[in-house]
Amino acid sequence: VQRIPPLQTMREKLVITPKAWKLLTLITPDLHLRANMIKQRGWRRGSGNLVSKDSAPTQTIQPRSSSTMNEPLSFKLADQIQQRALELNGRLREVPFYQRLLAGESTAEEYAAILTQLPRYVRFTENGEYALARSVSDRAQTDPRAAEIRRITLHEVEEEADHDRLLVQDLATIWEVSEDAARGRLEREPAAPAVLAWRGVVEGLMSRFPEGVAGLALTLETLASKQTDEIRQALVKKQAIRHIDQAVTFLAAHSGETDGQHAATGRRRVAQLTTPPARGAAFFYANSAIALYEGLIHYLDEYFSEENTSAQSDSRGHSSRQTSARLRAQQGSEERVALTSA
Repeated sequence: VQRIPPLQTMREKLVITPKAWKLLTLITPDLHLRANMIKQRGWRRGSGNLVSKDSAPTQTIQPRSSSTMNEPLSFKLADQIQQRALELNGRLREVPFYQRLLAGESTAEEYAAILTQLPRYVRFTENGEYALARSVSDRAQTDPRAAEIRRITLHEVEEEADHDRLLVQDLATIWEVSEDAARGRLEREPAAPAVLAWRGVVEGLMSRFPEGVAGLALTLETLASKQTDEIRQALVKKQAIRHIDQAVTFLAAHSGETDGQHAATGRRRVAQLTTPPARGAAFFYANSAIALYEGLIHYLDEYFSEENTSAQSDSRGHSSRQTSARLRAQQGSEERVALTSA
């Protein structure tokens, strides 16, 4: 309402559109005041418009929306989200499980453990991206900012389309089984509490606040741009995992350069959000993504730390991690035999 030209500056040789008339009634709800204003200006309302009685319509006054005013984008919210992602990066580097991953010293079981959690996240988040694209489709026809959000979102969906397949390929390499066998085994792996909760978070996002996906995506892309190259290079250099060179395709797809570019476009997508509900949703779901990833890493740290502790009580002198690894290897061997027999 404040962006509409002041009523006293409206000239008589103008046509007032139905939308402007409706806003006029909002500005001057008093019927007598509005009638006097119309009388003084010589306006008449006809065919849904308010027209000057002594002139032909020559110009239309259209209320200007925030999306068409070329207002400079504000990156304050994007800066806040990325700052929190960088703080998470620092905290994760203090977790022993993650320290081993960053140093390339993870076992095959540890590396597989984190990969088995990610497909569920990728699947749910991709659904959230689709929900955002659908939510702005109608407005994108007339609103440049909505069109920009939709363009960036569809590009994100396209970029992430085959990443769950890359995860299956990497797991098949680590487990030394076929992709079909890896996919079946993946579905049987227990999900971390944070990943289980993520489904409910994204379903709420999709139904009520699809703009929130812009915040969570910016968070995880910022985090990935700071870590994936370091992890991939360390794993390949240490060669602590059999066939590791062929088991880092998912990490390669999230290189610092690639996700750095995604984070840059993600900043612009967040900046395109103008309404308080949309910006609030982006902030909330960004923090939800932080809780998701930090909760996942602490779950894995506790899981493997518990095995390290119980190793002291193993009467045969073998750690639980080694025992578990042998069981996994045996299971993989059985799957390979079955595959060969087939």
